[in-house]
Amino acid sequence: MLHFQGTFVDISPSGTLRIHDQSSLVCDAQGKITWIGDTAEAKKRFPNATLHTFQEGSFVLPGFVDCHIHFPQNRIIGAVESDLLHWLDHHVWPEERKYKDEAFSKMMAQEFVHNLLSNGTTAALVFGSQFSSATDHLFEEGLRQQMALVTGLTLQDRHTHPELEYTAREIRPHIESMISKWHQKERLRYVVTSRFSPACSPSLLKMMGEIIKQDSSLYFQTHINESHAEIEWVKQLFPECEDYLASYEQFDLLTSRSVFAHSIHTTEHELKRMGQHQCSVAHCPSSNAFLGSGSFSFKKHKEHDVQIAMGSDVAAGVSFSLWREMGHAHLIQMRLPEEERTFLDATQMLSSVTIDGAKALRLDHEIGNFESGKWADFIVFHPSKGRYLSKRFDECKDNSGHIDPKYIQKLLFQSALSYEDDMISHTFVKGKPVFQRECD
Repeated sequence: MLHFQGTFVDISPSGTLRIHDQSSLVCDAQGKITWIGDTAEAKKRFPNATLHTFQEGSFVLPGFVDCHIHFPQNRIIGAVESDLLHWLDHHVWPEERKYKDEAFSKMMAQEFVHNLLSNGTTAALVFGSQFSSATDHLFEEGLRQQMALVTGLTLQDRHTHPELEYTAREIRPHIESMISKWHQKERLRYVVTSRFSPACSPSLLKMMGEIIKQDSSLYFQTHINESHAEIEWVKQLFPECEDYLASYEQFDLLTSRSVFAHSIHTTEHELKRMGQHQCSVAHCPSSNAFLGSGSFSFKKHKEHDVQIAMGSDVAAGVSFSLWREMGHAHLIQMRLPEEERTFLDATQMLSSVTIDGAKALRLDHEIGNFESGKWADFIVFHPSKGRYLSKRFDECKDNSGHIDPKYIQKLLFQSALSYEDDMISHTFVKGKPVFQRECD
């Protein structure tokens, strides 16, 4: 048994910010939470548990859940282009072709997972490589770190680059083999992944729908309504479809385990159908700003009961940090007309990167907050000494050196807007440290 002592902050089942001030969290040998509450009571109940006390002036959050990110774009953050389609042609396709090399892709898998964990992400929905060996390396690294990883081969068979394209007949045996090997192995899951419908022929999309019908526990992910040029392209390629969503819908790809990235220019009719099918969307604010794609509407999606989660969208996204993404999300909302914007307070920010992501992945029974029976995945917020945020944290300490709970919301919001790369001192997965910042 492991006994962690500190201030734990999460979102309650009712959606409120919950602060366990100077409390204890206990997890069992498997890494699941067995108890959270008063420290004196914890010591009585679990006298033989190994005690770990966090630094004064820190607080603990649930691990973050990233619902949209690209593994083979690990190295190209900041590769500038004027719009989405030119960015794909000039930067993404050349970089993703490099993952055919096994030694390179193995090294990138290790770096990619480290980048997630060092930024507090302990669960992720990931676009894998087009190459089986590279995606295997990603699964292997996720398994080694014991994180909740949902990934799969990125599928495309047209309008990209010949080296990255596989027909339905060519790729199906690889998908089925990978599902058999990795799906539901410990905390790993397989997601059927369409790059986006313009890059997928009807025969490839049809094959995806067939695979998902065979196993309802599989996920589906893709992009939708990211840019106006993309939407016009879909109209040309799928003239029989009434809208972008229909290019997936006609192949039975709308399920409660479908996650659509971006959804900026989605129509009311599309949102209604997404809500009816219990689909989720991944909002990727810094990516949308970087490519000039447009501004996401929380309000419209919520009106149709579409679950909203957050995605870093590396590499159009500018950072692996979901907390930094929440700062971008706030800025984007404030640029919308007042009647369209959603003000994101600290509670909504924390919910978006924890329990909301868990719900989108249908894993909220396992992760997302500090409830008994869930995995002990968490991060420690403790800025490095001398930095701007460290001074703000110091101002909110009580006489004993602990953060005064009444300032937690202020600090959460402030740190999203003024995020520093060394904000996180530790990341734990299943109660075990997987990242520790170098000493101050």
